[in-house]
Amino acid sequence: SEEEVEGTFEDRTSSLKIGLELLSNANVAGGSAMLTHPNEGPVAIEIIISGVLILAHISNNTRYTMVSKSVVDNFGFKRIDSLKTKKMRDGFTNEKVKDKTFTCLEDFSFFLGGKIPFRLRNA
Repeated sequence: SEEEVEGTFEDRTSSLKIGLELLSNANVAGGSAMLTHPNEGPVAIEIIISGVLILAHISNNTRYTMVSKSVVDNFGFKRIDSLKTKKMRDGFTNEKVKDKTFTCLEDFSFFLGGKIPFRLRNA
């Protein structure tokens, strides 16, 4: 049997915070927030690292640059392991991430579109 939901659609969504996440291929909801995704799938750009063309996915909601372990291993990026901070926050809920360690990378450079040089620090 169908359950009756009280209130109108507008009542239920008026306090819902809705945002767009360019990295996602599915909607993500939690509490009073929802991130929606691009209709055509995740957004990616071409970058060149050490002469190798790579598709880099873009997130417009994170404060951090995430680099996959396979890219780090294949390109020999140097790591700074077991870092701790009280300022790290969950990108979706904005809550502090407690009792966790993380790894940063030393600086590395790449080219956007094969022409524009970039340097990432503490990715």
